[in-house]
Amino acid sequence: MPIRSKYIMPRLKTITKFCSCGNVIDEGKTCPCKTNVGTPKSRIPDPSKTDEFRKLSEEIKKRDGGHCQRCKLKLGLYIFNNLKCHHIRSFYHFPELAYEPSNLITVCDRCVRELGASNKLDFEQVVKKADHPYFL
Repeated sequence: MPIRSKYIMPRLKTITKFCSCGNVIDEGKTCPCKTNVGTPKSRIPDPSKTDEFRKLSEEIKKRDGGHCQRCKLKLGLYIFNNLKCHHIRSFYHFPELAYEPSNLITVCDRCVRELGASNKLDFEQVVKKADHPYFL
């Protein structure tokens, strides 16, 4: 006959769901990533939807030679399809840099997804003196 302990193991809480960010959420709780929803920063309009940014985007693509800068420097490939003008420092975290040409770079669709909103590049960007607005 098994020996019964006078101590009963407490029942473990069950995990009920996962947040879209990957955090485990206990029953009746809210993910920490959702706590800042509704703050003024989350209401920053996306600059890529404006006519001003579309014009600037075309200038940046011309400046960068019409190909993905990340694929060129990391892989030695010249990708000319599905190009995007990417904010190096995200407009969400740095709204003052949203229309700053030195904060924009041409990358392909795949590289945009890989870089995300990391606020940095995973390669060394080469800036030619003639192309940079701050050099004479």
